[in-house]
Amino acid sequence: MEEEREPVLLVSGKLMETCKAENAWQGPAAVYTTPGKDPLALSSFSRVEGSKLSHNNRRDMQGALQTMTHIAAGFQKNFGTVPYIAVGVKHSSPCSAGVSEVSSLDAIRKMIECRPETIFGGTVLTNFKIDGEDAIELAHHKYGDKRRVLDVIAGSEVTPCARKTLSRAKGRCRILVNKDVDGAGAARLDTAPLFKYARGEIQVQSNYTFVFDRKQSYVRCYGEFDLPAWKDLVLAWALGSTSPSNTITLVRDGMVIANAVAQHDRRIAAKLALLIAEDVGHSVDGVVAYSDSFFPVEDAPKVLIDAGVKTIFTMTGSIRDTEVISYMVNRGVRLVTMPEVFGRGFYGS
Repeated sequence: MEEEREPVLLVSGKLMETCKAENAWQGPAAVYTTPGKDPLALSSFSRVEGSKLSHNNRRDMQGALQTMTHIAAGFQKNFGTVPYIAVGVKHSSPCSAGVSEVSSLDAIRKMIECRPETIFGGTVLTNFKIDGEDAIELAHHKYGDKRRVLDVIAGSEVTPCARKTLSRAKGRCRILVNKDVDGAGAARLDTAPLFKYARGEIQVQSNYTFVFDRKQSYVRCYGEFDLPAWKDLVLAWALGSTSPSNTITLVRDGMVIANAVAQHDRRIAAKLALLIAEDVGHSVDGVVAYSDSFFPVEDAPKVLIDAGVKTIFTMTGSIRDTEVISYMVNRGVRLVTMPEVFGRGFYGS
């Protein structure tokens, strides 16, 4: 017998009409608030510069918030602190991220250096105040005399000097602020139910609230891991598990090297991640690789290992787990595994 659920109120009241729908011919698009008070809800951000958020801007902010909160929650759970975090998003998926225990500038530089061209026209979310120096880095780091343009920039605060640097003609750069995203405040996961439309029905499921914990008994380690390696593994997990599957994520020294998302084949995702890294000029020496589900066969690990990847974090759950794990360990890989029933990272399907 199917479980009966109480009716759920989907919306409370009409908030606004966005200036643009996903595609112009679909407009105008409407936005409705949901019940309850969430300090990190999009409606809790104040727009201090630029035009109204479009449908695409909102989807990018949603993706950025999911990634940001998972990074913060992962670091808080595993290391007791939340670093400076900068996340870059395009087409609802994180394309870059940087974390730093040193400074906001360091986090911004890492986020940009992942893929300096890709973030152009995208969304950037930070868990810190963006000041004039930060704004200069966002606009010019790895971009020479040219000025990088961004569609949305959000942080706990954006100073007037920074706004002047980042603003665009006709309000094309939307600048948002929310004091509750500052520091450890960014670790607030979204716990509201998720609603997705499928033709003729509404599907409901729990939100993405799993947080990886390296101390759990179901986490298996093959090899020795120092603290910097664990921090890279947590960053890779947070980014990869908030990206459309199949995903392979590469991280080194608090910087995402590549995030290959939404591939139908895990071997191709591995190849794409390496291609992205190579295209930007990143070496894979010292990177950690995260896979959001298990490797059913040895082909994807072989691609990564042949390229020089020596640390992999993956799920278990395949009937060939024993053979695939043995293959990776025999190739000299440091390996972390977790049963997919606890932590599979499928997202957005």
